[in-house]
Amino acid sequence: MKNNTVNFYNKGFTLIELLVVIAIIGILASVILASLTSARSKARDARRKSDLSQMVRANELYRNDNSNYPATAGWFHNAGHGGLDAALVPGYISKISDDPIISGSQNYMYYRKDYATCSPTLGIDKYSYYAKLENPSTADLATVSDSYDTCIKGLYGMNYRVGN
Repeated sequence: MKNNTVNFYNKGFTLIELLVVIAIIGILASVILASLTSARSKARDARRKSDLSQMVRANELYRNDNSNYPATAGWFHNAGHGGLDAALVPGYISKISDDPIISGSQNYMYYRKDYATCSPTLGIDKYSYYAKLENPSTADLATVSDSYDTCIKGLYGMNYRVGN
């Protein structure tokens, strides 16, 4: 005769098996989260570069109409984005962009290179927009090119520049 008794201890998963599955899921989740964080910071850097490129175009349009560049300088988080709102909005750009992490944060700067922060020897026909990138490449770091840029980098940690 066959034994038809049911063994309740052989049904389901053991505690060890469940813990192993939970550990594997935790490891996979942490790897995915780390790669997602890296992708987000690269996306913010791409936006910073795009924002500053738009600002350069607005500056050039302003100069075409006014024979020089806006005489404003400083952090974008100041009232009116350091005076750029009054000079460029709405005639040359729809709005001055803020850093993608926190609106009004100190990661964008503009200086016309006659401003006295860093030995103003380059004059009113030179300007730069600066950003603090999270993951700068060697090419990004190479955009900091003259003595004024090096001064701004040293004072404020800016590691990317566009301008003339």
